Amino acid sequence: MKGVIIMNGLISLLSTLTLVTNAPLSLANNNLTTNHSSQEHKPILVGYWHNWDNGAEYQGGTAKYLDLANVPQEYDFINVSFMKSYKIGEIPTFIPEVPHKSQFTQIEKNNYFTNQVKLVQERGQKVILSLGGADAHIDLKIADLQPFTEEIMNLVSMFGFDGIDIDLEQAAIADGENEYIIPQVLMGLKDHYAKNNKEFLITMAPEFPYLRTNSSQGKYLPYLKTIGDYLDFVSPQFYNQAGDGVNVPLEEQEALGFNGWWLTQNDAKYKAEFLY
Repeated sequence: MKGVIIMNGLISLLSTLTLVTNAPLSLANNNLTTNHSSQEHKPILVGYWHNWDNGAEYQGGTAKYLDLANVPQEYDFINVSFMKSYKIGEIPTFIPEVPHKSQFTQIEKNNYFTNQVKLVQERGQKVILSLGGADAHIDLKIADLQPFTEEIMNLVSMFGFDGIDIDLEQAAIADGENEYIIPQVLMGLKDHYAKNNKEFLITMAPEFPYLRTNSSQGKYLPYLKTIGDYLDFVSPQFYNQAGDGVNVPLEEQEALGFNGWWLTQNDAKYKAEFLY
């Protein structure tokens, strides 16, 4: 990953990374040394597209389904939500719902969605499949390494995704062997596709408390350390995280000389520590 990603709302700064190595498909080599050409940071606009219909307009508190082709062209990256395990113990997958075409068979829905992906890609937008979400139930075991690899390859082949976004939340971050399986599979796939002259992007969207380096809450750190230069960019979630303040764990209270479990964002003395 080339540098730290700075995010404001949905706009992040990144430098694109292309990596070509020779690790095997199912198990990536963590000891590779690569040299990347210097590239300028370029602002990008990233948005999450949801695969379901909440049945109401945004003004009513929920967001209605939108065809992928109707996503504004200003978005550089469209993250499709979500690749997930529909039942505990199952290999994560993605099933296009296309709720406004309820008369379609699933095969017809798949074809419809595939055509939508091609359309937005033809106008220069990248479509990345987001792995996770609040109800992902992802709990991978060592035996799932190859099936999980094959499932991602199948989805990339079927729908034309440009890569995978890691958006694990809550227990799914560290459940089972997720911390090992997910990085190994994604790095192996990046190498595999690179050998075939195909780009395969790896991105992340961790809730920002999971990025803390001085706290037990830094649950995304193992992913960052393992995947390293294979990452193309990280878009931290600064939203939906107690907008008027943050929890302060005991070890951070001691480090800051702060007395209390809650730090408000209008605290003048500690404002510089708000986002750590």
